[in-house]
Amino acid sequence: MTSFLVGFFVLLIFSARISGSHYNPAITVAFMCRRDIGRFSRVLGLFYILAQYAGGFLGLQISYNIFAADTAVPGMVMVGGHDAMS
Repeated sequence: MTSFLVGFFVLLIFSARISGSHYNPAITVAFMCRRDIGRFSRVLGLFYILAQYAGGFLGLQISYNIFAADTAVPGMVMVGGHDAMS
């Protein structure tokens, strides 16, 4: 757990200048609603949110293709190691 937190901290530090560490749409919405001198544009925020959802969807597709595509049959429910059909 500690190594995960240290790794995430390092990731935040190095990516803060690139994206402002927006890894979550909730963080982006919070930056869009702030009222300070360096306002975060709402249009830019919407693009960030679209990119975050697209990245999440692509990550889902890639992980499915790597780990589950060869063993899963669409529409089949596995129960206790046996398919529900037999």
